Amino acid sequence: MTKFILFDPEKCIGCRTCALACSFQHEHEFNPSLSRITTFWLADLGRFATVTCQQCEDPLCAQACPRNAIQRNRETGAMVVDEALCIGCRSCLIACPFGIPAIHHDRRVMVKCNLCGGDPECVQECPRQALSFMEADEASHNKLRMAADRLMHVVERSR
Repeated sequence: MTKFILFDPEKCIGCRTCALACSFQHEHEFNPSLSRITTFWLADLGRFATVTCQQCEDPLCAQACPRNAIQRNRETGAMVVDEALCIGCRSCLIACPFGIPAIHHDRRVMVKCNLCGGDPECVQECPRQALSFMEADEASHNKLRMAADRLMHVVERSR
């Protein structure tokens, strides 16, 4: 089963520590513009949202790549980019429904989350544990449990 990084908007404070940890892990500098994870302020909702590659089961980015540069790592389950094959055409960006792939401004190749070899630095460094690394089934179960908990609080308040 493929693991991915799950974001909890209730815990995120928008500190962008995840982006700094990611850029340092991959680029050896603290520069959020080089990160594979991004935090946005959604003013209309009054919340932060952090997004990264969802490591899709059937990724459109890989299907769109004319050079077959995006392949699943058998050990980690991450979709990884072979920079030697990537030509920076942006087909993956256009195909991704989340708009996650980005072109590295110096190397001119696509970059995206590779799950740090199975131990994502962003998850480790998040001071509020707003990020977790888990399998899709586990994430689904956790979200179902949280929804049931919220429902029970509503029922209790209505008594």
